[in-house]
Amino acid sequence: MDSGLRCQLDAGEAIAVLRLDGALSVRSAAEARRALLKALSNHDRLVVDLSRLRLDHPSCLQLFPAVLAGAGGWPRVRLALAAASPPVAAALGAARVPRCVPLHQSVVAAVGAIDARPPCVRAQRELRPEPAAAKQARTLVRGCCHDWEVVDTVSVELVANELVSNAVEHAESASRLTVELRGQWLGVRVRDWSREVARLQPADPSSRRGRGLLLVAALSENWGVWPRTDGKTVWAAWRSPPGGQAPAARWARA
Repeated sequence: MDSGLRCQLDAGEAIAVLRLDGALSVRSAAEARRALLKALSNHDRLVVDLSRLRLDHPSCLQLFPAVLAGAGGWPRVRLALAAASPPVAAALGAARVPRCVPLHQSVVAAVGAIDARPPCVRAQRELRPEPAAAKQARTLVRGCCHDWEVVDTVSVELVANELVSNAVEHAESASRLTVELRGQWLGVRVRDWSREVARLQPADPSSRRGRGLLLVAALSENWGVWPRTDGKTVWAAWRSPPGGQAPAARWARA
């Protein structure tokens, strides 16, 4: 069935341009996502021309930061938006998309600024409910901190390991790990699909797993649980240079 959205890729030697022409809706968002992922799998620098894009549903705009994070995040891949109409630009701003995926007035401007670091950098990985998930979580955190020039990674790796292990062993659920640096806050959050409540438990000396959320509380500056109708998100955050102004609680709910 025709979604009403046309995706045309112009592949340059260094930077590709993907033109989205038509309506971005709940139905066409899947097609846009496929086109973005395909383009980013072959080009590490991509500008999305929005000059002919109409918006039917504002929530669909979150596909841009989600695709960027899932593809490895900045600087492994670099994504910019360009030439949005005033209504689309306003909707992007209201959804806070440009903090992760910069928006420029023209394709030429976006091409010229494609290597600039966004205010917020983020990477994401879907993890299966298996023992290897914790190692994959540590690897993602270590790689992100290296890319973003964060020096002290031990606490972040340990907390990510613990949160993903909890999702595997206690929630018995797949999980989504997000690592993000926004302003002065570096954080991790783990989304699972279990309604089991996450809470601090007394340390069990006989446990082979360690101290659970006690370890998370001890190693992070801020942490918490965000209940959802179909599961929960457990997050932890640390203050990290360079300076910024993003309270940890706001970071967690983004």
